[in-house]
Amino acid sequence: MDHHKEEVISVIVPVYNAEHYLEECILSILHQTYHALQIILIDDGSTDHSGLICERFAETDNRITVIHQANAGVSAARNAGMQRAIGKYIIFTDSDDALPEKAYQDLLDARVENPDLVIGRMQCMDEDGKEVRAALDFDIQKIPTKIFAEELFAEKKFGYLGYLWDKLFVRSVIRENNLKFDPDIYLNEDRLFLIQYLLHCNFVSCCNNVVYFYRQRCGSVMNDTRHDKTISDKEMTVLNSFIRMETICRKYSDEVYYACVRKAYESALDLLNRVSSTDGQKKKCLKKFLWINGMTCIRNPKYRFPDKVKIMVRCILVGRYGR
Repeated sequence: MDHHKEEVISVIVPVYNAEHYLEECILSILHQTYHALQIILIDDGSTDHSGLICERFAETDNRITVIHQANAGVSAARNAGMQRAIGKYIIFTDSDDALPEKAYQDLLDARVENPDLVIGRMQCMDEDGKEVRAALDFDIQKIPTKIFAEELFAEKKFGYLGYLWDKLFVRSVIRENNLKFDPDIYLNEDRLFLIQYLLHCNFVSCCNNVVYFYRQRCGSVMNDTRHDKTISDKEMTVLNSFIRMETICRKYSDEVYYACVRKAYESALDLLNRVSSTDGQKKKCLKKFLWINGMTCIRNPKYRFPDKVKIMVRCILVGRYGR
C-alpha cells in the first residue's frame, strides 16, 4: 500500500451469500475518488459464490484483503475486520449495498474541528436499485454528543441515526477503548456499538451529501423477522441490547436515559404484538420487560400527565390480559 497508513480508510465488508449484489458493492468501493483504502472482505461462511468473488477481486487490487471464516454472524465478521484494520478511519459497508463515488471524500471534507465521528445521508433503494427515499437533510454542521445520543433513540429531528454504514469512525477510539460488537446480539447491535462509541466523542460532524445506497431486500434479517408468524430467538436479543444501552445511557444524561427507556418500551410493545399466543415463555419475558420500562417511563419528570396515564393503562392491560 503506497499511502501513509494514518491517511488510510479501512473499509470493513461482512459477506454472506451476497453473490447477486457483491460485485456492484465492491466496484462502488474501488471506484471511490478517495483512493487510500484498505478493503477488508470477510466471507462469513458463504455457501454461494461470494467467497470466490472476493478472491477474484483481491487478485486485481492489492488494497483488498479477504478473510474466510466459519459462519458466525455479522458482529463476529465486523470484529474480525476491525482486528485487521490499519487505517486512521473505519467505515462499515454491507455486501448488498453500494456507495456514490465521492462518499469517502465527502465524509472527510465534512470534518469540523477534528471530530471522532462523521455522519452522512443515506439513500434507500429497492432490490432493483431504484431510489426509494433519502434520509432527511442535516441543517447543521455538527451535533453535540449528548444531543446526538438522545436523537439516536428519540428519532424526531433526523429520523433513525442508528445505522453504521453512513458514518466515518476513528479507529483509535475503537482500539483504545476496546470496542467490539456483541456476537450474541443479532438485532440492534449497531445502535449498541454506536452508543458505546459516542461515550468517547465530543461531537458529531454532519455531511449533507448522500454517502450510502441502502438496498431494502425482502430476504434481509429484519424483513424476515417482520413477516414471521412469531418472533425469533434472534429478535428477542433486542431486549439484551436495550438492557445494556440503558446502563450506558445513564452516563450521558437523564434525557438520553429516558429516551432509551422509551424506545425499549416501544420495541417490546411491538414484539409483544407479534409474538405467537402459544409462545408463553417469550410472552412472559416481554411482559416483564415492558412493565419495567413502562414504569421507568412514568418516572420521567418531563412527561405530561396524559402520556403517563396512557403508559400506565397499557402496562396494566398487558399485565392482566397479555396484550
